[in-house]
Amino acid sequence: MMIYYCIYALLLSGVPLSLINDSKYRRVLQGSFFLTSMVFLVLVPGLRSEVVDPDAQNYRDWFQLAVTGSIGIENWLREPALFFISSIVSGLSMTYTMVQVIYALLSLTFYYYFMVLSVSNRWATFYFYLILCRFYLVQDFAQIRTGVAIPLMSISIALLCSGKRKQAIALYLLALTFHWSVLIGLPIVVLLLLGVEFRSRIWVLFFVPLTGVALVALHVIVGYLSVIERLSRYYADSNAAEGLSALSLHFFIHFAVVVWISLSYWERLSLLSRVATVCTSLGMFFFVTFVQLSAVAYRFEDIFDLFWVLLIIDLLEFSSGVKRIIYIMMLAFAGFGLFYVSLTDLRPYATVLFQ
Repeated sequence: MMIYYCIYALLLSGVPLSLINDSKYRRVLQGSFFLTSMVFLVLVPGLRSEVVDPDAQNYRDWFQLAVTGSIGIENWLREPALFFISSIVSGLSMTYTMVQVIYALLSLTFYYYFMVLSVSNRWATFYFYLILCRFYLVQDFAQIRTGVAIPLMSISIALLCSGKRKQAIALYLLALTFHWSVLIGLPIVVLLLLGVEFRSRIWVLFFVPLTGVALVALHVIVGYLSVIERLSRYYADSNAAEGLSALSLHFFIHFAVVVWISLSYWERLSLLSRVATVCTSLGMFFFVTFVQLSAVAYRFEDIFDLFWVLLIIDLLEFSSGVKRIIYIMMLAFAGFGLFYVSLTDLRPYATVLFQ
């Protein structure tokens, strides 16, 4: 497991760069950090052996369908991006390992781009640390399709906030080809396309009665959705007890951040930050609504967590002095907690280079 802790040490090494006041010096060090770390962060998951990832065999089976040319229209519609990339890789006589490298490269590139769009330069490496502690082991080593789809959807929403509608629509449609779960971001995309700027806190408060209505109808909703093939396996693996336990510290931290920033700083938020608050609230709504399907609930919350971490960075912007230092230390420790919990989803690291 040493390789995973080396990854964490690399991510942590970028945190102190956010404390440098000299912007020119900070940018030089940040550039060096991202240039060197990205190569390592792409190659480690890209060159992993199939023994690391519990889901690896499924992806390899899909890759074999591309190799043999027996994909079929149903499979193309189900996983369009995966089969498209696999077809190109197999057509170039390369192995499935190249698919892993491509997905890791796309994922890290899109995370970086979202960071550039949404976070001030001062907090770039710290934001990078928090989002990779939250996502890297789970998505770049295992759930590789959502590892690309989620940052793509997030970039699309960020571009809509800056008025770049055509680019945003194209990237959102591209995100759907990687994983259909980001379809739940469609309400936010549509509202932004309609010109909504979420100036009132009512957009956040609206989720309180909406969640109440959803909980009343929970059993009916879950009953209907459990017959859908894509959700049925989650239904089989979840039960009510697991659902209740899913109301964890993780959820309540989301709730606390949304309440804190909505009550104290709403008038000072940018459009993107207001949208991030609404997105996080939407993720919590889906989490509570599907809490009896704990795997589904966590997936829905994951989809908007880039925005949740963005709100955490916003709270840094509104702090100063000793309070800011204490807050940074608390967040660094919380990042380690997120990273450590992610380790439970992986097996000891092995690479294809030594097979």
